[in-house]
Amino acid sequence: TDCTDELRIAVQDNGPGIPDADLPHVTEPYYRVDLARSSGTGGVGLGLSIAKDIAFLHGGNLLLSNRPQGGLEAMLVLPRN
Repeated sequence: TDCTDELRIAVQDNGPGIPDADLPHVTEPYYRVDLARSSGTGGVGLGLSIAKDIAFLHGGNLLLSNRPQGGLEAMLVLPRN
């Protein structure tokens, strides 16, 4: 896609990333990677699901990938129109 057709916003961190087996599922509602964390402090697994739905409703997407040097990249892709 021509870069003028879309807006890309990337957020990167230096944390542990997300296990490859969990990566396709973390945008599903109520999916939590670390079940050992308290739901009171670790969330209920809706944040990424909501973010992906909002992106989709605006004609875009939310792409998540582990960075080769460690950490996660969340890329919000929205159409420019």
